[in-house]
Amino acid sequence: MDLKASDSLGPLLRELGVSRMLAAVVTRLAVTQRIVQTGSTVTIEVKTPLSAETLELNLDGSEALLPGVTGGCTRASTRWLDRERIETRQCVDQSGRLDDPDARLFVTTRSLFDAGAGLLEDCAVVARSSGEVMKPRATAKRILRRVVPSRASTTSMLMPGLQCSEDDGSVLTESSVEAALSDLREQAKAFFGCHPESLAIGITGDVTLLHLDGPCVVVQLSGAFWHRRETVLANTAAFLMRRIPEIAEVTVPDEETLLDVLRDEETGEIIEDRRAPDLTGDRQTLIYQGIDPDTRGPFASGYGGFRVGGSIFS
Repeated sequence: MDLKASDSLGPLLRELGVSRMLAAVVTRLAVTQRIVQTGSTVTIEVKTPLSAETLELNLDGSEALLPGVTGGCTRASTRWLDRERIETRQCVDQSGRLDDPDARLFVTTRSLFDAGAGLLEDCAVVARSSGEVMKPRATAKRILRRVVPSRASTTSMLMPGLQCSEDDGSVLTESSVEAALSDLREQAKAFFGCHPESLAIGITGDVTLLHLDGPCVVVQLSGAFWHRRETVLANTAAFLMRRIPEIAEVTVPDEETLLDVLRDEETGEIIEDRRAPDLTGDRQTLIYQGIDPDTRGPFASGYGGFRVGGSIFS
């Protein structure tokens, strides 16, 4: 998902009763979708660093159960609005019915643009107010852009005559992941606190392997990062998946891991700040200038594989 071009999901999530802490995580999560359409259905595989879900949309308007916006499964129906747009109306509450005039609905209208290069999702929470017609309580636009995969099949295949040990980077084992993480620490010095220059400005962050769950790698983020934790996870995932094609996903054990700042839900006071100190004020200056600090990092010039306006992978 193009987070910069999309609206914040915060108002929608608050209308749905999601806590501010969880909403802060969800709003900044990277989202990918794989969409397959047949004559009568659309299948959407939705993946984030924290979860994966599959939506089976029946285009004839018939009722079906879909993963609920706030958990569980709820009733939903999908229909064509015109030749270019499809609309899904889904009950917010698990006990809700689509034909209930007082039901709260989560409505998503999907349409392609830029000759199919982009997908626009218009999302809204709608409800009836004092017996009136259904009205939007909160809305948001989300934009997703088509991505051509940069690597081949995730299946590990060896050419005839080639030998590959268990610890080779093309085979998914705990040892190969540990070796890849070691190389990542060496190449992306601005991320991690294991280098004197980074440690000197308060960066103590590290990424370690927790365990493997089939083709999924679960990692733990610890310490203070200058970059957003979401950025650290995204770059770690890209690095590992390029080194080890068998990896299907790199994720974290819980949602709280990706929060840069922990706040008290009632008072909003900071409980824990996991960011490295902004000693020179560069981070705030870049934000003020409308520049994402993570595109440059803590050092003004290229360092540890980073370039101004680039990344170690571009």
